[in-house]
Amino acid sequence: MTARICELQKAEVCSFEIPITLVITKGVRGDARNNHERICQLEDQLLQVLNELFGNENEIQINLRGLASRLDPDNSKKIRASNIIDILEGWVAQKWLKLSRISSDVVRLGEMKVAEHLPGHKILTTTVLEVLYQALGDTTGARLPLKYELGKLAKEVTQKTQLDWNNQELEVILLWLHHDGLNLFQQSLKVRVIKNASVSRVKRRYPEVEAHYDEQTRRTHYMVKYGQLKLDEQRQQFVRDYFGTNQEEFVSKYQFLAQEITRPILPEDYNRILEPLNPAQKEIVLASHPTMAVIAGPGSGKTKTIVHRIAYLVKVKRVEPKRILVLAYNRNAVRELRLRLRNLIGEQASRIRVFTFHGLALSLLGRTVGEYRGTQTINFDRLLVEACKLIEKGEEFEDADEDTQARRIQLLGKLEYIFVDEYQDVSEQEYRLIKLIAGLNESEDESHSVQINLCVIGDDDQNIYEFRHTDPKYILQFEEEYKAKRLLLIENYRSTESIIQAANKLINNNKKRCKIILEEQVRIDNYRSGYQGLAVEAYSFNNINSQALWVQQRIQSWIKQGIRHNEIAVLARHWDNLAPTRLLLERVRITTYSLKTDGFQLIKNLVTCKLIEELKRQNQKILLPEESVQAWFLSLFAQWERSSQEPTVKVLLKIAHDIDQERGFDSEELALPISVADVLTTLFEFNESPEVILDDRAVLVTSCHGAKGLEFRKIIQLVDGFGISSDETESERRLFYVGMTRAKEELVLCSTRQSLFVMESGVNTKSLSPATTSLPRQMFYSDLSPGDVYLGHHSTKNSQHIITHLQEGTPLQFQSNRYNNGWDILTIQGQIIGALSKKANAELGYKGFKPGQFQFQASEVIVRSIYRHLRRDEVNGNITEDWFVVIPQIRVCR
Repeated sequence: MTARICELQKAEVCSFEIPITLVITKGVRGDARNNHERICQLEDQLLQVLNELFGNENEIQINLRGLASRLDPDNSKKIRASNIIDILEGWVAQKWLKLSRISSDVVRLGEMKVAEHLPGHKILTTTVLEVLYQALGDTTGARLPLKYELGKLAKEVTQKTQLDWNNQELEVILLWLHHDGLNLFQQSLKVRVIKNASVSRVKRRYPEVEAHYDEQTRRTHYMVKYGQLKLDEQRQQFVRDYFGTNQEEFVSKYQFLAQEITRPILPEDYNRILEPLNPAQKEIVLASHPTMAVIAGPGSGKTKTIVHRIAYLVKVKRVEPKRILVLAYNRNAVRELRLRLRNLIGEQASRIRVFTFHGLALSLLGRTVGEYRGTQTINFDRLLVEACKLIEKGEEFEDADEDTQARRIQLLGKLEYIFVDEYQDVSEQEYRLIKLIAGLNESEDESHSVQINLCVIGDDDQNIYEFRHTDPKYILQFEEEYKAKRLLLIENYRSTESIIQAANKLINNNKKRCKIILEEQVRIDNYRSGYQGLAVEAYSFNNINSQALWVQQRIQSWIKQGIRHNEIAVLARHWDNLAPTRLLLERVRITTYSLKTDGFQLIKNLVTCKLIEELKRQNQKILLPEESVQAWFLSLFAQWERSSQEPTVKVLLKIAHDIDQERGFDSEELALPISVADVLTTLFEFNESPEVILDDRAVLVTSCHGAKGLEFRKIIQLVDGFGISSDETESERRLFYVGMTRAKEELVLCSTRQSLFVMESGVNTKSLSPATTSLPRQMFYSDLSPGDVYLGHHSTKNSQHIITHLQEGTPLQFQSNRYNNGWDILTIQGQIIGALSKKANAELGYKGFKPGQFQFQASEVIVRSIYRHLRRDEVNGNITEDWFVVIPQIRVCR
């Protein structure tokens, strides 16, 4: 019809007008012309990269976040995945491209004809804006209303471009400008709920709606029952009874339980969610309060409770999985939550968003780490700041009148529930991000403190990461700050009564706690109530070597009794206290391992550097559901002739295995594709919170910090070195408590001096003086760090071809340098490949290992790591030093 009228108008038979009302932001933040220029530049960039990726292919798959990072490596242009998908969908609307979604971040593209249309399109959009700006004159401001006539606009654009444009083409252009961020059209209806307004009128009809859905649910259960009847005669009778009897008789005859048939879930599925829980866990799962603080003691099943609460929301409350966000402390916790959710609710688990804080920040920013320069450490804390700023203030090119709630919905969708695990360990920026996402004090309902339901889980008694800027005050103040309901998980399913009692006595000396009164203290679970188990033991020794000898003998006796190596752990406050114990255990052929990562970053190891370069090279690759990340890594390591027994290779293979598990690789029904960009991002996340790899055939000898989250049948805790100055006593007591509560059956505390914390635990200390005649004359164990090596030694720079072919665990030599004042590092063949630093030489000399006076023997020095030394110019950021350095490990026991 419109086309016919236009023909009559051209023949001057009639006049015809199409009035339009536009809103334009001009001369202030969100200026339409600046935004248009930014979008045009991004289109050109995007087209160039897509042409490279397409090559001779008809179709490609791309990761949107990875592509955003590639287009904007330093994040200076604030390009996000959402910007890219907006442009791509605009091209699809113009029929220049075909697009299909593979997952939230991955799309398949085909039939691209953008290059032939984009130049003319750019001329038209630029001209349209020029005409509209002229119509506004000198007026500036945000969302300025402008009434215009479509035919007049077409005529003026035609005059300026000397090209004929019809109304239909112009309408398409205006829509494109609107959807690509210029927001030209005014909303005809905008509804905003008034804060603190009464909602009683809205709520009063809820019972009617609820009754309707209850009846729908009952009918569904009746249909399930009908389907279970095997004989036609039974089915016919069932139908006759349904229509011929009242509901009460019908329900009674077929033994329906009134509660069960009003739940939108099969009874067996409902029981799977709730039956395994104790009363306290069940209360948390069923709770409906908008804000909850779950204070969970050690071994109380907090992860289980979170998982079952989420399952209840999805299966019973019918909350869409994508409306649930779970924040976990590290990648290990992310994996554990995803696997447990998948086992409980199946494929729906894949749609629940489970992130670390850093992963969430990257998701909000629409990026991956794929294009960061080199293998420098990513400033994840900076990403958290940027994510908070994005929610609070938006981008500079956005309209200034957009509010936080609108941006929250834009970035996170219609989120309903947030869960935060290990809340006692949040930092200031993580706390701020949670507050912004939850919408603290922004709820329209005055009875709620938040816009989105928030449940935090943690234990202030287990806050041990204050050196990472975490603060227990956030969990201590949560109940008051968020008007939250506090719930306790205090039944310990891990430890015996004697261990729990000793740990409680210790931690009760802390004044700033959530669990204050007697009824709130951790206790043994009801099923084992009264089971004391073995008494906690405490022993004091004359020196650290006699202590180490006794520990070695005790562990030997446990192993002879049938205790497996991986059921035993030796913990200490400081690494130096563990060295003699580890040496003596290995001397009697008891294999040990530690979780020590200080001084090292996974991404600085040679093998990881090679892997990162390969992942960056294939950044746009998508691994299909049937393709294994671990198998791919294995093939790369074989190609590079790296041993699968190298510690770093083991860690990387474990990470790959975890990624495969998370995406359901072992299940044909649940398996998901994954982009290489996401694999790379996960690798950097693991670098922030190192992967815990437990050795099934070795005794763990590690720090109390490293043992957090683990449990063992037998624990020996070396208690020397815990600080007791006034400003650190409470944090040190928490660390001691964490070590104690790792023990399931037996806990032994050992010291060489009097310990305040042992006394506070109520355990009597016995003095022991084991015969030390069998002790080695010299014992020294040291995992050196980059600070112990002369990083700029000339032989290191000149021997890269040798160093890069060494493997972790390869024997080395230490020889006195030509000045006889330090140690050179040599291969077993005698090639000099580096030297120790002045600091390390001084420390070794103090221990009795002076050049010219001591000779290291074969196998006493091995390669601990091949470390990448990278330095950049502070002004221009250019790389000034880049080579690999051998970091040794020393073991002397003779």
